[in-house]
Amino acid sequence: MSATAARRRVLVTGGSSGIGRAIAAAFLATGDHVVIGHSSRTRGSTAVGLLRRGVPAAREPCRLEAIGADLASADGCRRLIEGTLAALGGLDVLVNNAAATGAPVLAPLLETSDALLDHVVDVNLKAPFRLIRDAAPHLRPAGVIVNVGSVGGFAAQEHASAYCASKGGLELLTRAAALELADLGIRVVGVAPGDIATRRSAAAASRRTEAGLTRYARRTPLGRRGTGDDVAAAVLFAASDDAGFITGTTIVVDGGFLSY
Repeated sequence: MSATAARRRVLVTGGSSGIGRAIAAAFLATGDHVVIGHSSRTRGSTAVGLLRRGVPAAREPCRLEAIGADLASADGCRRLIEGTLAALGGLDVLVNNAAATGAPVLAPLLETSDALLDHVVDVNLKAPFRLIRDAAPHLRPAGVIVNVGSVGGFAAQEHASAYCASKGGLELLTRAAALELADLGIRVVGVAPGDIATRRSAAAASRRTEAGLTRYARRTPLGRRGTGDDVAAAVLFAASDDAGFITGTTIVVDGGFLSY
């Protein structure tokens, strides 16, 4: 972004750690203003401190705020959009990254409780739907929505039926929203990470069988795990003018896993 270019106003849900924090850092590095949504005040304030230290001096003063929100509720989603608009004075890019994922949501289908199913669907599918609905009037014209999905939305994963169902729904939501919002000048793009090295993924890996982990490793042609920066680069591209004719589709960041 040039010194004279307009700074975008960006909301990244689940931005206090892992992939979300990497995405927030990438937008800040380009000179954009960012709000990170979080579910823990301690983690939110810690993330703001880490992100501020990482902003190049030439990019200051980027505005950076952390707003707590319960994305499992309609009221929490609405308050997050309202808080972002108040903090940044508008919204240009919405990144739906927050997700119920990792070890806490892994369970065999026959052992998945209604409470767990409701939580996964509320956070992974209903929250992006609500945030898109509430943000769209403020994004036009030329706004961008990026939904961070998962390869689990395309291929089944062990002990993750609820998670896969929610991410599969998010994939179709990306296409449907792109169709409906095109007339408003809003693009909707998905980014689907594969095996990304985060603390949550490490905890989830400890719950998988050794055979399952071996199968996953053998099915990643590039021969390594992804990083948050790998995903952030795809999100940054999806939200950029270089992707101006891309909508209603998903960029898969999986090292080739789905190519099998």
